[in-house]
This record gives sequence, structure tokens and C-alpha cells, in this order.
Amino acid sequence: MLEHEKIKQNLRDKSDEEIYIIARNESKELRDDVRPILIEEIKRRKLNLKLITWIDLENRELPIDQIKKRISSLNCPSCGSKQTRIIGIKNSFIICFLRFTNNHTSIKFLCERCARKNVIKYSLITFFLGWWGIGIIIAPFILFNNVLNFLKIDRNSEEILEHVIETKRGLIAKDINNDISLLKFIKQFNRNNSL
Repeated sequence: MLEHEKIKQNLRDKSDEEIYIIARNESKELRDDVRPILIEEIKRRKLNLKLITWIDLENRELPIDQIKKRISSLNCPSCGSKQTRIIGIKNSFIICFLRFTNNHTSIKFLCERCARKNVIKYSLITFFLGWWGIGIIIAPFILFNNVLNFLKIDRNSEEILEHVIETKRGLIAKDINNDISLLKFIKQFNRNNSL
């Protein structure tokens, strides 16, 4: 009980902004017995009650297999096609010119056809623009990894889906029962992880 009092005092000593950051970014890492103390502090300060909803969403147990099936069955966020399943894909490219180097890795959810186009696009960028500096050492590895990632697409897609579901739990939990909102989340995720 003494520990809970220390936690309450610690939260009381924090600014509203710090409470907001804890609720928004760290609530997943809090112990189950500490979350109610945080919620109580949010209510006491009359902060935005959406923070409490967010804490609930972030800590909700999600049926991961069901979510993976829902995401896989969405229309492609890039071309809109529903002909093939949606997969998670990771690609990289490097652009080098003497001392200038730009190395970028993206994770996206696309249909298999768009994923193939994405691998080709990133590989062509590396093939034509990645050799003119330090890239002469790095470019072959990036090309190899892009091809390898595409060949191991099923296993990689599962890992990517699980990772995104875990790290974006609150956002996915909010949109879990609405395909339009879930597709909007995927499109936004892809935009944030693209060129």
C-alpha cells in the first residue's frame, strides 16, 4: 500500500503534459495495478477523458490471428484490388553520390502484386543510384536483402503484422470492427513509411 501512495505522489508531482505523455506513450508498460492510479489522476486533474479510452485501447487483449486475417482480407491500400491478400513487406534502398548517402527502409502493407512492384522499385533505385560512394559496399547487401525478404514473404509478413499489431495496439483496437477505418489506418501507416 505504501508503494501505491508513492506512485500517487509521483504522478501528482508531474505536469499535465507529463501525465499526457505517460498515458499516451507508456501505459502499455505500466503494471496492471498502476494503471488505475494513472486513470484516477487523469480524472482528478480533469484532463481529456479520451486519455482513459486510449489507456483502455492500448491495454486491451487483441485477437491477433483475427486481426491478421482482417488485414490480409482488406482491399490493397495502394491499388484498391481485392484479388490477392494483403502482406507486410520490408524493403530498403540506398542512394549514394560521393559523400552524400541516403539509406531508407520501409515497411508497408500491400497486395502481392504491389509488393512485387515495390521490391522492384526499391531495388532499381539501389541498382542505379546506390554505387557512387560508400554504397559500393552496402548496395549489394541491400539488393540481396530485398530479394531475400521477398522470397521469405510469408514468414516476414507474419512477423511484420505481429510487430505492427503489438506496437500500434491502441490504434488498431480503435478500428478493429470497421474495415474502412482499418484500411485508413493501413494507408496512413504506409504513407508514414514510404519514400
